[in-house]
Amino acid sequence: MAVSSRQAPAHSTPTAMHHPAQATFLVIYCTECQREVLSASDLDEHDQIVDVCMHCDRHLDRNDDSARWVDAHALTEHGYFVDGLDTAEDRHGGSGCRGGSCGVQQPE
Repeated sequence: MAVSSRQAPAHSTPTAMHHPAQATFLVIYCTECQREVLSASDLDEHDQIVDVCMHCDRHLDRNDDSARWVDAHALTEHGYFVDGLDTAEDRHGGSGCRGGSCGVQQPE
């Protein structure tokens, strides 16, 4: 099951694919998981695209009051990893491995 959206927001552009911070993602409250979850797309029994929970595959309603589009930064606050969002500085605490922030002793 691939993560995608059937209807991208009007401000979505092909550039957003190259800049994760500009992409938007649909999150909806899942009653099974009892939290807001990332929505994925799947096919129902009639081969129609439907929104489902990324975790339990429960069908979700994008017209529900809880449904909202969030950016990549907000998605990480929900516990999801967005590939390409963080920079090397974010991953290594600003000084990188040579600065000792990862705990590995580097040769001079």
